[in-house]
Amino acid sequence: MHDPDMEYLTEGITESLINDLSRIPTLRVSARGSVLRYDSAKVDPQMAGHQLHVSRVVRGSVSRNADQLRIEAELIDVHSGIRLWGRTYTEKLSSLSDALEQFSTEVTDQLRLKLSGPLKERLVRQYAIKSKPYQDYLKGRFHLNKRTPEDFESAVRYFEQAIAKNDAYAPAYAGLAYTYALLGLQASLYGNTAPIRALEKARAAAQRALDLDGTLAEAYTSLGYVQMQADHQWDAAEKTFQRAIELNRNWADARECYALELAALGRFDEGEREIEVAEALEPDQWALRVAHAEILYYARRYDDSLAMLDKIAKDTGYASLDDVVASNYWAKSMPAQALAAILRLPATYTPDLRTPLLVTAYARAKQEKKAKALLNAYPVRPETAVWYTMALAHLTLGLKAEALCDLERDYERRSAEILFIAVDPMMDSLRTDARFRALLARMRLNLN
Repeated sequence: MHDPDMEYLTEGITESLINDLSRIPTLRVSARGSVLRYDSAKVDPQMAGHQLHVSRVVRGSVSRNADQLRIEAELIDVHSGIRLWGRTYTEKLSSLSDALEQFSTEVTDQLRLKLSGPLKERLVRQYAIKSKPYQDYLKGRFHLNKRTPEDFESAVRYFEQAIAKNDAYAPAYAGLAYTYALLGLQASLYGNTAPIRALEKARAAAQRALDLDGTLAEAYTSLGYVQMQADHQWDAAEKTFQRAIELNRNWADARECYALELAALGRFDEGEREIEVAEALEPDQWALRVAHAEILYYARRYDDSLAMLDKIAKDTGYASLDDVVASNYWAKSMPAQALAAILRLPATYTPDLRTPLLVTAYARAKQEKKAKALLNAYPVRPETAVWYTMALAHLTLGLKAEALCDLERDYERRSAEILFIAVDPMMDSLRTDARFRALLARMRLNLN
């Protein structure tokens, strides 16, 4: 019979081992997303190792009988196919964290890696927790990795449960911080969270995590995003992202966040290098390729951006990339193609994004009467409005003062969209406006 708990356990054990090994500077470890595609028992470990370009593969399985947990693991040499080591761990679920600490330590030993004192202390801290809060922590990570609105809510709940049971467990605070950071980043898409509120919760959780353990890359990444999106402290954010990367060079998310900051500052070549590293770490994560396409758009490489978006759509079947597609077509003065792209957005797409984009599309396609009727009928809800897209709609209709008000509201809300105001081609008509320049100054962004 299917045990719903097994999925979070197997993914949690895999992610924990990857995180432990990723902290060793001399070791290259395949990232979580790359590894989890080989989750079938039928996968040939040698084939997987060759595809991942690694010399050793840790393969294992997890089974459960009532409260009894059985973890089977083996280490395989990719070149020869020889089984170098194998071990079976049989523990009660109530001893899960102890079993995983032993498992991680033995794998490290078998890889003949000598851990420094700080790394050993870090490993101890990771598992220095009773089993029930640790299970909550693993469930939180399981839902966080799914990246849906419902799963974000579940992740918050489980991380908070883990903290309630052990308020000194730094990884749970780090997971909570990153959940809220992602909610702040994607607030406009989900329409149910004010970015500034999510970011302040991310800040508090990240600072608490780092007070308890200053070696957590996830906490630094969350704090860096808050420094960028909430505070517009670009120099501080850059140093924080660099520290996160230094602590875990195999974590693609830190690279992505840093790449987006570099793009917002107009440092496109550096940003593209960082996002390419992230893509190499997680080749199956199409969201990283979308971020790459957005960076290309801001760099005004529209054809390259469109080619990448077309390939993502063909590879994934994902139908909600057309807002970025439309931006490229508008920049290329191809309004008919942009309108077609916006009309392809699913009816379920967030109305606070879709409707202003549709207004913009109609207006740019010389269907101004339809655009104005749609805008006049649109009920603006201040708590969920995406003011940046409202600014695009007003700007396209020649309502410059209204557009500037929208942008100032978006600044107060601290949306992710306004981070790119200095490089977005859609803002070109405002570059010489005094109010626009004052807004850039408040965000500590240079126009030139």
